[in-house]
Parts: sequence; structure tokens; C-alpha cells
Amino acid sequence: MADLKGNLTEYKSRRNKLNLLKLGALVIAVLVILYFAISAVKIVNLTIEKNRVETENERLRNQKEDLEQKLEIVNSNDYLESLARNKLRLVKGNEILFILPSFRSAPEDEQLTPEEELFRLRLKEAEEKAMREAEAEKKGETAETNDQDAGLSETQSETETGLDAVIDAAAGTQGDGNG
Repeated sequence: MADLKGNLTEYKSRRNKLNLLKLGALVIAVLVILYFAISAVKIVNLTIEKNRVETENERLRNQKEDLEQKLEIVNSNDYLESLARNKLRLVKGNEILFILPSFRSAPEDEQLTPEEELFRLRLKEAEEKAMREAEAEKKGETAETNDQDAGLSETQSETETGLDAVIDAAAGTQGDGNG
């Protein structure tokens, strides 16, 4: 019997050692799996961060290119000349500067006087003609564009005739009251 008890204790001791080894292996396996899971999460987060940084880098590169282009434009002689002409009202030696009053836009419900309407119309036509002449000068063409001017002059003369009559009538009534 003592032998049987000795075998039983030895068996239990081996089983306990085996269970401890299994438990140790299981703990090590769980730790390894946790380590790889945490590493995988870190890799995913770093990949997301890398993509975000690359996108931001590309946006900043595009912004840099745009700013470099603007710098080239600002440093160009044409831009400096237009700035001097528009902001500082400088002219070349053979040019005459006309400063026209600027009008605010009339609200839709506000009626303009005939004089204001005619002035706006003439101002708009003069600006369009100046733009056409500047474009023609850039292209090396003559400043006279007969086809475009002919169409505008017909419309302009019709409009001017009607508005001139209104202005004359308004001036006549003003003259009668004052004279």
C-alpha cells in the first residue's frame, strides 16, 4: 500500500507539474498574442497617421507652388505697371489720365435718373471699348474694330437719342423753374 500511496503522490506531483507547464505555456501564448495585437493596432494607427501626413504634405506642396506662381506674377513688370496705373494713378509720358466717378449699384427698387442711367451706359461702353482696344493692342492689331464698334454704335445711338430727349426735357423743366 505504501507503494501505491507513493505512486499516487508521484502521479499527482507529475500532474501538477504538467498542469503548471500547460498553464505557463498558456500564459506565455496569451502574452505573445497580446503583444502582436497591440503591435497590429499601433501599425494601423501609424499607417493612418502616415496617410494623413502625406495628404497634408501634398496640400502644402500645392500651396507652395501656388504661392511661388503668385510671387512670380507679383514680381513681374506687367503686374507692377498695372498696380502703379490702377492704385497710384501713374501714367506714361504720352498718356492722359481720366478719373471717372464710381457709382454704387442701385438697389432693384431704386429708380435712377435719366442722367445717371445714361452716364452708366456710356461708362460701361467706354470701359468695354477700352478693354477691346487693350486686347487688340496686345495682339498687335489696330485699335479700331469696325465690326464690334458698328454694332455698339447703332445700339448706343438709339439709346442716346431716347435718353438725350429725356435729359433735354428734364433740363428744360429745370431751366423753367429757375429762370
